[in-house]
Amino acid sequence: MHKDISVIIPAYNAEEDLKECLASLKKQTIKPKEIIVVDDGSTDSTAKVAEEMGAIVVKNDRNVGRGQARINGVRKASGTVYAFTDADCIVPEKWLENAIDEMEKFNVEAVSGYYCGAKRDDFLSRLQYADCSYRQKDIPKEVNTISSCNFVVTKEAYEAGGGFQPVLNEDMELGYWISKKYKIHWLHNNGVVHNFRNSLWKYLKQQEFFARQVMNSYLKFPEIFFSQSNYQKRSIIWELISILLLIVSVPLIFLSDYGVFLFIFAILCSIFLKTDILRFFKEKGFSTKEIYVSYFILLMRDCAWIIGLFNGVIYTILS
Repeated sequence: MHKDISVIIPAYNAEEDLKECLASLKKQTIKPKEIIVVDDGSTDSTAKVAEEMGAIVVKNDRNVGRGQARINGVRKASGTVYAFTDADCIVPEKWLENAIDEMEKFNVEAVSGYYCGAKRDDFLSRLQYADCSYRQKDIPKEVNTISSCNFVVTKEAYEAGGGFQPVLNEDMELGYWISKKYKIHWLHNNGVVHNFRNSLWKYLKQQEFFARQVMNSYLKFPEIFFSQSNYQKRSIIWELISILLLIVSVPLIFLSDYGVFLFIFAILCSIFLKTDILRFFKEKGFSTKEIYVSYFILLMRDCAWIIGLFNGVIYTILS
C-alpha cells in the first residue's frame, strides 16, 4: 500500500510556507510516489517554488478554493492512496509511516489527525494551538469527520465517499460520507505543525468562517450533528449559550431592574464554562497574565462563532 502514495497540497499565495511544507515531505520515512501542488490562482511564486522543489504542479486559472483545488489535484494523482495536507503545514518525518501503519494494522481505509505544534512561538499562535488541542483531547479512536490538513485515505474509500466537493465544508462532509462505508481512525499522535493566524482579526475571521461551514453542513445534513465529530460539540454548545446570554443581558441592564443580575449571572456562567480550558492552558505553560488575556480572546472567539452560525443559516437559505 505505502509504495503508491500521492500527496496533494492546495496552495494560494503560499511561496514561503510551501518551501517548508515540501521540505518536510522530502524527509518522510516512507517516500510518496508523487507530490502534487495545486496552485490555486496565486499571484506570487507559489508554482515556481513547487516546480523547483520537484513537485508536480497543477495550475488553476483563478482562485477556486481549497475544495475544488483538491479535486483538481486528485484528477492528476496516480497513486492508490491519497494524502492531503495544507501548504502552511509542516509534516513530521513519520507522518506517512504512522498513517499507513495504522491503516494496515487495523484494516481501515482512512486516518486523520490535527496539529502537533505551531510554527511560531508567539502568544496568539500558542493560544490557537492550545485551544485546538483542548477541543481534540477527548476525541475517540473512530470518528465520522476528518480534517483535510491531515488526512490519508485509499483511493477506493475516497471515491466511495464521493470525493471532495466544491462546497463550503468539503472535509466534514467527505469524512461523513466515507464513514458510511468505511472506518476512519483519528490519530492523536500524528499531528502536523501549523502556521496559525498571526493577528487577532484574522483569527476571529477564521473562526467565523469555521462556524459558517459547520452550520451549513448541519442544515444540509442534520445527521452529521449526531455523528462522532473530530471536535467536542457539547462544550462548544454550552459556551455559545453562555455568550448569547451575556449579549442579551447587556441591553437589559438599562431596560430592566433585573438586568444587572442577569448580566452578573451570565459572566459567572461564562467564567465557570471557561474554567476547564483555562486550567488546560495553565498546564501548557501559560502565565497568569496570558490566561486572563486568553479568557477575553476566547469570549471574542465565541462571538465570532455566533456570527458565523447566523451567517451559515443565511448562506444555506440563499444557496
